Amino acid sequence: MFPHVTFGQSIVSGAAAGTVQDTSGLPLSGVHVVLTEVGTGFTRELETGADGRFDFLFLSPGEYEVFAERLWFRPVRVRGIAIVPGGAVEVPVTLRAATPPIESAEEVRLQPLVVGLGDGDFSRRFSALELAGLPTVTRGMGELARFSSMSNAA
Repeated sequence: MFPHVTFGQSIVSGAAAGTVQDTSGLPLSGVHVVLTEVGTGFTRELETGADGRFDFLFLSPGEYEVFAERLWFRPVRVRGIAIVPGGAVEVPVTLRAATPPIESAEEVRLQPLVVGLGDGDFSRRFSALELAGLPTVTRGMGELARFSSMSNAA
């Protein structure tokens, strides 16, 4: 007799993807992109193709940053990328043309989601990690309205 086998599945990883473009909006190929997990220093690297896209899949939850560089462009470091299980973050990267020697990178912070809390112009910024921790059923954006002082049953 064989023991009973049970299969299960759980989403424990997330993804970060984006397009590297120049200031006119054209995608850039041949851009060296490095993704770094802030807490551990773990890195992944790739080079963009003709469409300027990069995709990093199966990422552990945590905070990441992306560093993108290409010859004749000023490098860009995008900070504040929060990866949550089952989530995918779009990371826009724009490189500006520059003449060597280039001695510093441009620093950009990925803007967290802004959710209004009512009472005038006050708002609260939620990172993706904070959103994942909210006591909601579906973890969807629509449920955040429950936390607004301006929402009602309708």
